[in-house]
Amino acid sequence: MNEQLTEYVNIFFRWSKNFNLCAKNMKFDALMEHVEDSLRGGEFLAKNIPRMADIGSGGGLPGIPLAIKNPDIEFSLIESCRKKCSFLRMVKSQLGLKNLLIFNNRIEHLGLFDCLISRAAFSPDDLNLLSGALVPSGSLFLWSTTKIMGQQISSLKSLGCELVESHNYSLSNGKSRVVLEFKNVPRGTKEIKR
Repeated sequence: MNEQLTEYVNIFFRWSKNFNLCAKNMKFDALMEHVEDSLRGGEFLAKNIPRMADIGSGGGLPGIPLAIKNPDIEFSLIESCRKKCSFLRMVKSQLGLKNLLIFNNRIEHLGLFDCLISRAAFSPDDLNLLSGALVPSGSLFLWSTTKIMGQQISSLKSLGCELVESHNYSLSNGKSRVVLEFKNVPRGTKEIKR
């Protein structure tokens, strides 16, 4: 793990209770699993997109590990909780991450984005917030689990997003994960239901 990622993990653990970033009894190995999941899932992101928005960023997963790994991509971390945004700003400053923008807001108040990423921040019932924030033909990469991915796929399909690919991978501990890649279908080209 590179130096910035190690420092991020240390900062996260040091401040997690003050900023309510994770479960009070979270162990170091569990946090490392989240970081690994962020990076492994990030391998499937489109490489030609210069800006991405991490919606419901919380403590910075997946946005901060991805920003560390991809310094040429600008990541907007969008989080509605002010306390968590304070943490994100502190991490940005301490790690010197110039490719991070932090927004203390809700996605529906910020306009449209070319590419959205989100990891465990939305229930299938709330995915309309994501699809509504995408430009026509915009991309959405959603970290998911096999337990809820079927619901997420049907929910986003009903909102006009098309599943491009389901990227399956395994973590070093053998756990299976998936990143769902969607494309927002421009109006006028969406399938008409009869």
